[in-house]
Amino acid sequence: MDTIWQDVRYSIRTLVRTPAFTVAAIVSLALGIGANTTIFTLLNTLFLNPLPVARPSELVAVLTVASRNATQFGNLLPLSYPNLKDFRERNSVLADLAGYSPPLPLSLTTAREPQRVFAQLVTASYFDVLGVRPAAGRFFMPDENRTPGTHPVAVIGHGLWQRRFGRRPDAIGLTIELNRLTFTIVGVAPEGFKGVTSMFGPDLWVPAMMSPPLQPRQAGSWLDERAAVVFSTAGRLKPGVTIAQAEANLKTIARALEQEYPGPNAGRNVTVMPLTETTIFPGMRGMLMLAGGVLMTIVGLVLLIACSNVANLLLARAAARRQEIAMRIALGATRVRLMRQLVTESLVLGTAAGALGFVFGIWGRDLLWSARPAVVANNFVELKIDTHVLVFTLILSLVTGVVFGIVPALRASRADLVGALKLEPLFAASRRRLSLANALVVGQVALSLVSLITAALFLRSLQRAHAVDLGYETGSVAVVSVNLAQGGYDEVRGRQFARDVRDRVALVPGISAVSWSTNLPLWANLYRRISIEGQEPTRPADAPLAVVVTVDLDYFKVLGLGVTRGRGGPISRIVIIPSRAPDTLWG
Repeated sequence: MDTIWQDVRYSIRTLVRTPAFTVAAIVSLALGIGANTTIFTLLNTLFLNPLPVARPSELVAVLTVASRNATQFGNLLPLSYPNLKDFRERNSVLADLAGYSPPLPLSLTTAREPQRVFAQLVTASYFDVLGVRPAAGRFFMPDENRTPGTHPVAVIGHGLWQRRFGRRPDAIGLTIELNRLTFTIVGVAPEGFKGVTSMFGPDLWVPAMMSPPLQPRQAGSWLDERAAVVFSTAGRLKPGVTIAQAEANLKTIARALEQEYPGPNAGRNVTVMPLTETTIFPGMRGMLMLAGGVLMTIVGLVLLIACSNVANLLLARAAARRQEIAMRIALGATRVRLMRQLVTESLVLGTAAGALGFVFGIWGRDLLWSARPAVVANNFVELKIDTHVLVFTLILSLVTGVVFGIVPALRASRADLVGALKLEPLFAASRRRLSLANALVVGQVALSLVSLITAALFLRSLQRAHAVDLGYETGSVAVVSVNLAQGGYDEVRGRQFARDVRDRVALVPGISAVSWSTNLPLWANLYRRISIEGQEPTRPADAPLAVVVTVDLDYFKVLGLGVTRGRGGPISRIVIIPSRAPDTLWG
């Protein structure tokens, strides 16, 4: 250890004597390490970050396997609420099974101005299954999730508690309005808990049985219809039960449900997966992992270019130090001892570059974090710098130090003792070193050219994506978004409101036409089952799934969308005012 510490101190003194070389090497490597740290922080948050729950290895997710009507995300779907109840009551392998809906946009009103928040409908055992403890108050009681619309209580997230109530302990028991319905706050979730998703979490949680008053038009299908696959699940295995055993038991129940309810459950089975693999919906997980792999490859290529650059600098530096190395050999230094000293210098460089690269990685993380949409900024899971990121940066720094330092160390330790001591011309004594340096330069230029071509193709693709003809009018269209359910409108008042707004906006100077739409073009929406008149399927499960958008008159002509057959309407310009009406599954 004394010898190693001596090598480190000598390396630091040597590097300090050549500040230009040291700064150039450290900055080059730090940029590559920083880029890798930034992307790894993103991937760590999405795929490697442990769930903020108790004993996550015991938690599993139960998913519907649809042999028919697979979507672009595959054939894995959530469960319907009635099926969820049956699986919970009939299984013998899970200590408990909880369900949770997608985050729903709601209007929150307190003593301050209203704001949009996202809420999850959850079963009463949701927090208990996850092993989460409240930061204040309590979680839901079993009686609060038995009768629809009877227990308007809410558990708020720690972030909402801090932003809206200043972390006041007396927030427990206060009332808030969600979609103009009064709810009582009964608890606060622990800090950092935003559900079991890796990307987007809710601001608060309400009992699933409060779906009818919060989602009037969709509540019946969500709670009563077995075809409405809405609720994701989290179950805790009983002691000694494996995932294979749990899946076998639940598949038996699924076959029984298919026989009991052949209409909605025809062609549907279940599968069991670790909950950690469903923090991103399985159909999207593969695509995000592929995108993450591509990003890591790109930043890895940048780091490889930096290593090649620093290795070339070290070769040039070794050529200038050949007399020093020759003198060491003449004094009895072995090749292994020289290599250890030179590699130690490389490791010192790599460690310093890693420290600076870690700072660059934090800046890159902050840049990515600032790019999230402001309207949902509080709901995205924070990109945290945790021990995984620290260990990754440390290992990357050490490996980088060895990668760019080993070849120059091998070359420098084979110094021509006689030629160096005779003070031969540098060029004549280092032709082999120059040939290796030239090879590194060629490789560096080649990798840089590949990177530049890739970046140019990516920018060109973005340019073409912005210039592509979407097939509908965009330049003269204004969009206003409202949600009538959040305003407490029933169907009759909602229809009248829609007619009044359309008539009044049409009178505004400069607006030639107005229409309504439940969604914008190219936006995600929920799948619904459709049937063709005269070709209705005998079983609802056989009906195809499609993304359905309900529009007002003249939608197609206003957007410039051609109608292949049939007819559209007479208006030529439009103001779209979307009002989301979710049904079954996002697509």
